[in-house]
Amino acid sequence: MMLLMKSSIYSTLLLCALVGCSSERGDLNTAENVAGTGAVELQSKSNELEPTVDYSGDWPQLFGPERTCFSQETDVDTSWGSAGPKVAWRKSIGTGYSSPVIADCKLIILHRQGNEETVQCFRCDNGDSLWSYAYPTEYTCKYEYSHGPYSTPVIAGDCVYAIGAQAQMHCLSLEDGTLKWQRDLQADFKLGEQLFGFGASPWIEDDKLILNIGGAELHAGIAAFDVHSGATLWTSTDHRSSYATPMATTLFGERYLFVLTYDGLVALNPQDGNVRWIEPFKSKSIDTVNATSPAVWQNHVVVMHGPGAGAKCFKINEDGSHELAWRDRRVLDSQFNSLLTYEGFLYGFTAKREGGSAFRCVDFSTGKLQWSVNSALQRGSCVAVDDRIILWGEEGHLAVMDLDPSSAKGFTITDQSLMEKPCYSAPALSSKKLFLRNERQVIAFDLTPSDVSENGSRYQTSN
Repeated sequence: MMLLMKSSIYSTLLLCALVGCSSERGDLNTAENVAGTGAVELQSKSNELEPTVDYSGDWPQLFGPERTCFSQETDVDTSWGSAGPKVAWRKSIGTGYSSPVIADCKLIILHRQGNEETVQCFRCDNGDSLWSYAYPTEYTCKYEYSHGPYSTPVIAGDCVYAIGAQAQMHCLSLEDGTLKWQRDLQADFKLGEQLFGFGASPWIEDDKLILNIGGAELHAGIAAFDVHSGATLWTSTDHRSSYATPMATTLFGERYLFVLTYDGLVALNPQDGNVRWIEPFKSKSIDTVNATSPAVWQNHVVVMHGPGAGAKCFKINEDGSHELAWRDRRVLDSQFNSLLTYEGFLYGFTAKREGGSAFRCVDFSTGKLQWSVNSALQRGSCVAVDDRIILWGEEGHLAVMDLDPSSAKGFTITDQSLMEKPCYSAPALSSKKLFLRNERQVIAFDLTPSDVSENGSRYQTSN
């Protein structure tokens, strides 16, 4: 029973899913622009990026380029067997459940060491440290989990946007870590105490950074900020915050943004924040909060919370109305993990129960179970690449299987844990490397096919 209680409490965390700012701001439209200042540490500046590697397969945000857990890479080797893939490099880092993000061969990690949170930039090909930006934090988690940070940064253009456990938001230069602007969301929006610290990850829409912040008192449950200045562009709803990150899509020529807050699913217009409709959705337990980000396929959107609330799928009609397509409390009830969609099917992990957790495939439009796999992975996250799924479990095991909704084929799992548990952070894949982290280190695994040389050219293998 205690195990279930702890698992239920952790369902509030998104892996996600992340200079103390002045608290003397009265205007929600103000941001502190401090370009050229801040605690920036420049390292290894002589390591200029060579144009000899293809960096087109960036992973700039939580769950990938389109937040669908699909990699745009091709010709990636997933035949590593039970021993796991080859390690390219590893580096020591601090605590937190924030996930790696990558753009232009720069890997960004948000972590904590002592009483400082640090946004750190490594070269993704060799692990050399390029720069770091640190700021103080006093946040302490009241449960038996990490003190953060929890939110995953996002890279857009030449900027990195990162939010710490105390809701300190920073916009940094991707090139050298220079601070461009900052906001103290806790002070600016009178954020109440959360079950854990701030953990929602941002969504970038045009020139807007949209965030599920939970400023209910100021009708700022969801807010949009100017990516260039940090100024508030619009606020919407009186909902409390969750640990889910928004998901956007275009339906019938209209742009929809789906945000799963503490109180329910909000469908709104990302341009102005106008709410299209709201569906209440939350657990009855006071010790849990929504933490799984919505998944979208065609004109269907799925939200889920486990254990307890389960999953709901809504169908959006051409006239803007919506209806419940299906509901199931057990078939797929992810607590905080990523969801993947493929050809009308939904893949994900169930909540942890006494019998463990399973990785399942269900029909997106009906909720019908296709297949289920139990393993040492327990709960975890997934990445689809080529025609395979890479699975990363909270116990530190890595697995791979075919991307096939008809059956669970080709499942292979490592004999040993590759990292010390718990491993709650979602993986990232870029430049034929798989990036995994826990609260001690980040590891880059080389997924380059064996018949490709170090300089990227193929060579003939002997028979």
